[in-house]
Amino acid sequence: MPPKKSGASQSGTAAVNPLQKPAAPSTSVVPQSAPVTAGAPKASPALPSATPQKSLAGIAQPGRSRSGVAPKAFKNSEKTEAPVLTKIEDKVFGIPALSQTPENPIFIGFMRKVAPKISIPETSYNFLESFSNIDVTAEKLSSILKRNQYYENQFLTYIESVSKREDMPSIEAAVVLLGMQNTRNLILGMQLNQVLTGSRIEWTKEGKLKTAPADVLKYSLKVEEALSGKKNQYADTAFAAAVLFDILYLTGLGLVEDKKRYQTFIDSMFYKGMISAFMAEEIAKTLPEFGFKKYLFGAALIHDCGRIVMAMLDKSYLDFLDRCEEKQIPASLRPYVEFKKYGINHAVLGMFCCEYFKLFSVIERAILFHHEPFMLRSKSKNLHQLASVICLSSNVANHFKKVDKKDDPVVAGWKGLELSHFPVDIKNVMKATTMIPSSFS
Repeated sequence: MPPKKSGASQSGTAAVNPLQKPAAPSTSVVPQSAPVTAGAPKASPALPSATPQKSLAGIAQPGRSRSGVAPKAFKNSEKTEAPVLTKIEDKVFGIPALSQTPENPIFIGFMRKVAPKISIPETSYNFLESFSNIDVTAEKLSSILKRNQYYENQFLTYIESVSKREDMPSIEAAVVLLGMQNTRNLILGMQLNQVLTGSRIEWTKEGKLKTAPADVLKYSLKVEEALSGKKNQYADTAFAAAVLFDILYLTGLGLVEDKKRYQTFIDSMFYKGMISAFMAEEIAKTLPEFGFKKYLFGAALIHDCGRIVMAMLDKSYLDFLDRCEEKQIPASLRPYVEFKKYGINHAVLGMFCCEYFKLFSVIERAILFHHEPFMLRSKSKNLHQLASVICLSSNVANHFKKVDKKDDPVVAGWKGLELSHFPVDIKNVMKATTMIPSSFS
């Protein structure tokens, strides 16, 4: 009788042990177990050993570590697959709590409707950036125009309409003829009007612009006029800050329902900003080694521009401000009440305005913390000083009054707990109130 084959049952079907792993492929370097001879007792199923055989000790084998245990990557396959790396943004936005947080409608509105308008076109930006430096020249302005043929042609068309010369001057000569500031205002007025309102540049039969630069640069020209006789070496940076007012004004007109109320509000914000700016300059003169002088007037002017954004994106915001006045909520607490109601406050939006406007991105943190300047105390001395001066000048401008006595009740509201760390003599602040131009006080 032929001997029975090992591992087979009497019926001839191979016995399958559910606990035993399938045999490794023939390419494996691990030797198969020796066959069991007939009549020999059956061995219990062998479990994987953590100790390698002596003949293979110390040899790195495919799909196995030195301990003899197959790594997870090779447990079911001999092929090495590169690990899939998850992007950090996917991990962050994959957090359940974050995905369940509703989007803030005001912030979404800002990103979709306001930020693209604040990011002014390259030609306008280059003009403002050139004027913010003291070495601006007619040659530099003409080179900016030459890089944009459309506005170069529009500029020459304007020069032709106002010039009585028979021959057309060169671009450089035309800039000198019109004046560098007037050239800047003309190009800004044409380009911003086209970008913000979507209207084309149109000329009358007499060769004049239908939309004059003054119709677009309403607040910018007011700043230019206010600083024209004050010998302010950073007047052009202040002009650039007022351009942000003009952009927000024209953008808001296309978004709000009550345009008259919105216009009244933005006018009040501009005049408060001008008082803050003049106050900030006078206060900074009393502080030794004050940094960011270049941006001081402009930063104080636009520090509350986030309020304008909130007013154009949520029609209840102006009513909210009125209720704060009625209930006499302190100015230092209003940002927190504002955040509680809307999920965002004007300081955050003001910071983003500076970032997208680019010219003031360097001082965006001072705008963000102008209600809590102490937050910058350990970060940056210059930003801390700037935020503190803006905070103080804003407090004065909220209920402006020219003061000559220290015991005047209005003085107590100027320097609150948020400025307890800021060394400034109240007498200097009182003196600064007398320096504000009468047209704004």
